[in-house]
Amino acid sequence: MWSYKASTWIHQQLDALSLSATAPIEQVKSQTRSCLLRVRTTVGTLYLKTGYGIFGTEATFTDFLAQLYPNCLPKLIAVDTEQQWMLMREFEGQHLGKTADISRWEAALRRYAEIQVQMAIMVNQLLDIGFPDRRINQLTQRIEPLFADDAALLLPQNNPFLQQSDLEELRTLIPQLLSWCEVLETCGIPQTLIHGDFYCQNVIDAQESYIYFDWSDSAVSHPFFDAGFFLFDIAQELPNVVDVQTHLRNAYLEPWTVYLPMKQLTSVFQITQPLAALYHAIVSYEIIQHLEPAHRWETENTVPYYLKTMLGQISS
Repeated sequence: MWSYKASTWIHQQLDALSLSATAPIEQVKSQTRSCLLRVRTTVGTLYLKTGYGIFGTEATFTDFLAQLYPNCLPKLIAVDTEQQWMLMREFEGQHLGKTADISRWEAALRRYAEIQVQMAIMVNQLLDIGFPDRRINQLTQRIEPLFADDAALLLPQNNPFLQQSDLEELRTLIPQLLSWCEVLETCGIPQTLIHGDFYCQNVIDAQESYIYFDWSDSAVSHPFFDAGFFLFDIAQELPNVVDVQTHLRNAYLEPWTVYLPMKQLTSVFQITQPLAALYHAIVSYEIIQHLEPAHRWETENTVPYYLKTMLGQISS
């Protein structure tokens, strides 16, 4: 039923634009989070994407950002915010992860930081549109409830990331984590738009610009949480670049020097690293609560994974 309605809507949009499909509409992805349909047309390939449940506002978010940054967001042909459908052009370019040129990575991070800096004055508008409020004062309230949920932290039982001793360590760290959160909240870097799932596969190198897509996890929070997530496994993507994390961190931090000098920024960023992992653990925990029990197995291991990552960063 959904596929029929979506296909009908696609053909209506094509007719309105005097375009024609050149092949039957295909379903290319169907997951708990979203569904993706493809239609080949007289002007190239188009995709319809829709999100479900807690991810069901991506079309609204993408449409809003695309109006502000048309060269940095997917090219939208049509949007139905009631159905949360968006029809967009196929990306021109390649995933950032497919290039070994670190200057392209640096430029992509620098441009993304510039967008975050610019969006800092629009936080109230973002919240009014529906971007989740995950600012630090909201996150601090969720640390203790998460750390108290043994069932969530010890999953999956057959291959646990966390042991009982890890849980005890996590609980002793609560005062330190709250102290670091206070530092971030008062350091002078504004909380702003974050992507929430910011890694190289969600960035397209389009030569003349960079396209940032898949905004289903976006929110308002501390911007450095995005960069911390991006740098988690970056050494595996660019194994031949010496000090790759430092190069990319500095490229990302450069636009933020309008607020603090680089030396202070690097100090703040260091604190951010374990808190970025904590942020993603908290958000994953929130996501799981909104999923049907039959679908939780797809993401249930993310909470202990991120917390184990946080412990490793703190001890290193």
